[in-house]
Amino acid sequence: MTIRSNGGGHGGRQSGSNWMDPGAVGNGRREADIVRTITQKMQAIASVANTSDQSATTVNQNLQNQVNAMNSAGNGWAITNHLNAFNGQATGAEVWYWAGNEEARKKAAEVSAAIAKALGIVDRGAKATTSLFVHRNTNLGVNVLLIEWCFIDNANDMRRLDQNMDQAIRAVMNVLGYNTSGTASSKPKTHDDYVTESPIQHGGGQQAKLELMKEVKKGILTARGWQGPGNHRFAYVFLMDRNTGKELARVSVPGIVRNDVNKHLGVPNGLRYGMQGDFDMSKFVGKNVYIMFRRTNDSEGNTNGGHQDFHFKDLALTIPKR
Repeated sequence: MTIRSNGGGHGGRQSGSNWMDPGAVGNGRREADIVRTITQKMQAIASVANTSDQSATTVNQNLQNQVNAMNSAGNGWAITNHLNAFNGQATGAEVWYWAGNEEARKKAAEVSAAIAKALGIVDRGAKATTSLFVHRNTNLGVNVLLIEWCFIDNANDMRRLDQNMDQAIRAVMNVLGYNTSGTASSKPKTHDDYVTESPIQHGGGQQAKLELMKEVKKGILTARGWQGPGNHRFAYVFLMDRNTGKELARVSVPGIVRNDVNKHLGVPNGLRYGMQGDFDMSKFVGKNVYIMFRRTNDSEGNTNGGHQDFHFKDLALTIPKR
């Protein structure tokens, strides 16, 4: 059986840097953020239907949207990524499957063991359920594996996940039948690859895409992409702290004519929906940062008069020391 879908749990619509449902929280982190990073890395190995929900305004709608996407993807494994939380001391990986499905039980046990070994944490094993929403409401033949990778409120679990995430993901994908041995077909993705392959975001009647985030000139981090359509008068590119969600810097951008983007958006040529911002990396050494695009009617780049933001949190990187 192959993977037909893969997604990060919780999330839903974002308001600024806030998720409708952030999921579990701990150690200054949010489940919805981390599991989307995991999902993206898994998608780099096996590009399947992504069931992460970015649009729901309620928890129930968020769950239903994920189920609908899983059912649409068809029969096979439906992976949904999560992080546990309890009392700050509980530790380990576990995988939930539909009770009575022996094939799913065996695979859940294999996945849990693979994560535990890669991270060096407790293997809590396969867990049977008949009550979890995504298991209960998916079609017969859609075999959901709900992976709890570790405990977000356990500092040691999170440290091990941060240090060994790629190794754990490769171990899971091997268990699920994918070759991650480092051959040409499974060469590890670079940050540039993740940026290039990242999906277009949608929100507030607009779309946005981050196309580049790298040190083009020595000591300068360049962020480039586009956001539109719309009638906002000003455009800004923000550098954000991935751990706190707070702004580190912002630059006003005049807008770049991108007729390829205009064609995609179905608007006339000549409109300036392209965006590019440059940041002095020396001011943010050691920070894990991501890019936010904003179109606004506020000349200072704030939110007065209406605005639309797009956060590219899954594409964060750490500024190195020179």
